[in-house]
Amino acid sequence: MSKKRAEITVRLLFVLFVLMVIMQLRPYSAHAAGTKYYSLVCGETKQLRKNNAVWSSRKNSVATVSQAGLVTAVAKGKTTITAKVGKKKYRYKITVESPYFNKTAVKVKLNKTKTLKVKGTTKKFKIVSSDPSVVKVKKKAKNKVKITALKDGNVVISAVYKNFSISCQVTAGKGAEPDPQAGTFSLYYKGTAIQTLTYNKSDVARYVSSISGYGQSAPLYTSVNGGDGLESIFAETNNGNVNVPGVQLSEEARLGTVTKACLWARAVCDSEFHGYDDGQRRERDCWGIAKESSPGTGDYCCFSLAECAYYFAGVNLLGECLGNPEAATYPPYSDLLFEHGGVSFWGDTEPRPVTPRGAEFIFPKSGFVKMKKQKSDFVYQPGDIAVSFFGGQQHEELVIQAGTAKTCQVAEAYGPGGGGRAGGDQSGVELTVKNGFYKASSIKYVFRFTGAGVVLNTVGLAG
Repeated sequence: MSKKRAEITVRLLFVLFVLMVIMQLRPYSAHAAGTKYYSLVCGETKQLRKNNAVWSSRKNSVATVSQAGLVTAVAKGKTTITAKVGKKKYRYKITVESPYFNKTAVKVKLNKTKTLKVKGTTKKFKIVSSDPSVVKVKKKAKNKVKITALKDGNVVISAVYKNFSISCQVTAGKGAEPDPQAGTFSLYYKGTAIQTLTYNKSDVARYVSSISGYGQSAPLYTSVNGGDGLESIFAETNNGNVNVPGVQLSEEARLGTVTKACLWARAVCDSEFHGYDDGQRRERDCWGIAKESSPGTGDYCCFSLAECAYYFAGVNLLGECLGNPEAATYPPYSDLLFEHGGVSFWGDTEPRPVTPRGAEFIFPKSGFVKMKKQKSDFVYQPGDIAVSFFGGQQHEELVIQAGTAKTCQVAEAYGPGGGGRAGGDQSGVELTVKNGFYKASSIKYVFRFTGAGVVLNTVGLAG
């Protein structure tokens, strides 16, 4: 080979190398013809447009697509959206991210700082404090902040990107000041005192209420004879669109609703006033109604615990005081909610028994999206409701801190332990908070609250 030809060959190889580098640096939309690439986070939507197209998703568990071309990101992973127009096919490669905080709960001493990061994403999040006078947030880098405790209290640090948000519970100093009005309440069973408790009647309920101005409902059932007030919490004002079927909650309202549902479930599990009942004796016994022998208590089952967490956070899952004209006239504490031995859920034409199988009807009509069983590394988000089936049994668990199936923190109704006889928790484990699902391998699907198609409860709200 001559020297001149060798030089030409080297130059051609160099040009080819440069072209290859340029191709690697081109944006996603410049990849193979007919294919475009998009990165979304869970809950984010993307409108794709192709006239007269038939749309489909290879993995609906990752992202779904409507026949109008609206893509909704569901869970972490990758999928291909296909638009078929005649004999032609157009493909859209979708990557879904599931961001998370490096910490889901943290304690910060007064005048001290700690670092919070949003991980698992390429997007830029806005990180804010629910009360900057208690905990101040200072940006240090993309998705990284320093938080400083300024005074005693409890706040929620939120990271928001479009329709996706995550939160971290922060206890500053000694936390919130206790309610000075405390009382001693006795729980009774057949006239014999089983527990005598000194408890701040409204402290816990006030804290749960204070987290967000959105989504507080009227009480479902409660007793005026003591208790902790967790079945009678209200927002001072009504800040959102309510009583309008199909409304899309703002991200602030969605996050406030999820946060409040999780805080309510944790508080109920931690309180000795609330125990387990499966409703076999009376349907109402597992829906927070105080029993005659146990004033101030409220019992739940695995299904009603998750239902009521969202109900008391303002989502109209139940049929009382809700969407239709007749139901709107039902007074609080109405027996009409429990007609024919079943529970009337919003949108139902007939009462349904208390069972997780009813979730397939109820949740999709109440702002939730259904996801199939996920891989072991799937990160569950606060507010997710996992439904499992095993040994002929059905079980629901509410995620209250993010993590995998083994590391997430869940609230669940665990077992009777005496709760079927009297209200309240005699064993200490009837309602419980623990790490990991009861039977993770038996989870069939998960419901995630997106805030789409919600009717909020207006009873007890002003404004």
